[in-house]
Amino acid sequence: MRYLFAVLLFLNVGCDAQQKPIKKIATECSEADLKASLYHLASKEMKGRLMGSHEDTLASLFIIDRFKKEGIAGAYDGGRSYLQAITVQRQYDNASLTIGTKVRQQLDGWELFPFKPISLKNAGVVVTDHTDAAAFMKDILAMNVSGKAVVIDLGLFQRNTEQAVNALMKKLKAADAKVLVFGSPGIIDRVEEQKSTAYLPKYKLPFYFEPEEQILPNLYLTPERFDELLSTGLTNTTPGKHYADLKSGIDLSVDITYKPEQAPNVIGVLKGTDSKLPAIILSAHHDHDGPKGDEINYGAVDNASGVAAIMQIATMLNKAAKQGLRPKRTIIFASFTGEERGLLGAQWYADHPLLPLSKTHAILNIDQLGRTDTLHGNKSKDSVNYAYILVKDSVKRGLRNALYKANEVIPKLVLDKYYEDPRYERRRLLGSDQYPFHIKGVPFIRIDCGFSRDYHQVTDTPDKINYPLLKRQTQLAFLTLWNLAN
Repeated sequence: MRYLFAVLLFLNVGCDAQQKPIKKIATECSEADLKASLYHLASKEMKGRLMGSHEDTLASLFIIDRFKKEGIAGAYDGGRSYLQAITVQRQYDNASLTIGTKVRQQLDGWELFPFKPISLKNAGVVVTDHTDAAAFMKDILAMNVSGKAVVIDLGLFQRNTEQAVNALMKKLKAADAKVLVFGSPGIIDRVEEQKSTAYLPKYKLPFYFEPEEQILPNLYLTPERFDELLSTGLTNTTPGKHYADLKSGIDLSVDITYKPEQAPNVIGVLKGTDSKLPAIILSAHHDHDGPKGDEINYGAVDNASGVAAIMQIATMLNKAAKQGLRPKRTIIFASFTGEERGLLGAQWYADHPLLPLSKTHAILNIDQLGRTDTLHGNKSKDSVNYAYILVKDSVKRGLRNALYKANEVIPKLVLDKYYEDPRYERRRLLGSDQYPFHIKGVPFIRIDCGFSRDYHQVTDTPDKINYPLLKRQTQLAFLTLWNLAN
């Protein structure tokens, strides 16, 4: 018993001996350095760091220079190379809808979901006004929907059970209907939203972002396009009958091709003192949305802030190393590209990891720091002293404890669990680079500040960052990382 007590006392003293200098190093987290890094990454010269652009490479080289300075080795070529080239499939598409003699390009009053290849030439159109799914089912054979588009009242979905509607859709597909057509005022806003981001390149997405397979493709029309469709006139109308054919058909064409492109992840390594222990990944994404016409999506909070934080953490770990303090676990520094285009860089790394993910203890992902979001603004004195957290640790590796213990040391932030509420969690879970690791079983912590008013706007500029808050949130990330690594 005395021996066990002595061992425990020795371990506790050793831990305490490390915590005091680590706390001091955390207090030296440089607000000025964070600001300088962020201003550089979100500068005009960086042009918004669009994935695969020259500026994406410039940002990567900037991060590499900092890693070298702070003793973070390259992950490849014997420590000399930091670049992990990811290969992505750029999507090129051509889509048109012809009603009568008018050819409408994609988003000109219409949208197809899911957006997948289709080719209809002068396809007949059956217009229905059923409100009851069972009655519709009885009429399907008489309608002769084979090879045709079928116009359905959206009210049918609202007035019938999901089970009844799905049964109806399956019967339409079995009868060889090709597409369902809906007219909705709501599609106007949807189309305008899609137009606002149409300048951004599209890529083949990871499987989890693919839309759920529809029983039939859905063609959504704005009221203007819907009126155009119906204006061609009906034929074979009979009183009391709930369906009729349009006098003219439609053409619907979607052609999609892919071309491979490459972009850079930046991967660095700080070796731990115990190579047998599973590693920790510290991640942030450096890409954003690039230029928008004559303007720039600067991406200051999203996510120059997170990259500035991991570079500052590299500095603090270098200070610790100079005092003889090194983490037990190896720490992999990952600055991913392609987050904005669909978590492409993180997914590539998760599929091509430096160390097997089975030997990865956890990932700590930082995405957006240093702003007050729309939920916290003007609420209380704590509204500028918080961080959102999302923790997934089903295998119980102590992630939440590591986070909360870190918060007790210096930053003492309000750790907001709003996005751990099942009602709001999904967007947060899928919305950043921890997700490709989560689906492969790697526990994670995500730290962020939420969605500011300037989220994905050209107004997301460095002057709007709350740098004292960014410093405290960076301290939280550093101390959490130290706890995880030890």
